[in-house]
Amino acid sequence: GMFNILFTSLPPLALGIFDKTCSAETRESNPALYKTSQNSELFNIKKFWLWIGTAIFHSVLLFWVPMLAMSTGVSWSSGHTDGYLILGNTVYSLVVIVTCLKAGLVMDNWTWFSHLSIWGSIALWFIFLVVYSSLWPSLK
Repeated sequence: GMFNILFTSLPPLALGIFDKTCSAETRESNPALYKTSQNSELFNIKKFWLWIGTAIFHSVLLFWVPMLAMSTGVSWSSGHTDGYLILGNTVYSLVVIVTCLKAGLVMDNWTWFSHLSIWGSIALWFIFLVVYSSLWPSLK
C-alpha cells in the first residue's frame, strides 16, 4: 500500500492542483467558461465509464504482457531463476511509468512541480528498486 503513496501519488496531485487551462483573470472575466462543468460536459457517467474501461485495459496490458513475455523463464549462471519477484518488479515499474505518463498526457499546463512529480516519481522508484534489490538478500 505504501508504494502507491510514495511513487504514484504526486503526478495526480500535481494535475489536480496546478493544471490550469486559463488564468484566474480570464475565468473571472468570462463566467461562461464554467458552463461546461455546470452542465457535466467534461465529466459525466459516460466519461466515468470510459476512464474505468481505460484503467481495466491498462491493467490487463500491464500484467499480461510481462507475464506472457516472461513465461519461458530465465536461468542465471548462479543457478537462480526468475520468478514472482522479477515479474512483480517489472509489472510495478510499468505501473509507475504508465501512471506518471498518463498524468502527463492529460495535463494542459506543465509547471516545474508537474515535471518534478512525474520524472521525480519515476526516478525515485528506480532508485528505490536498485537500493532495495541490493539489500534484499541480507533482509531475508
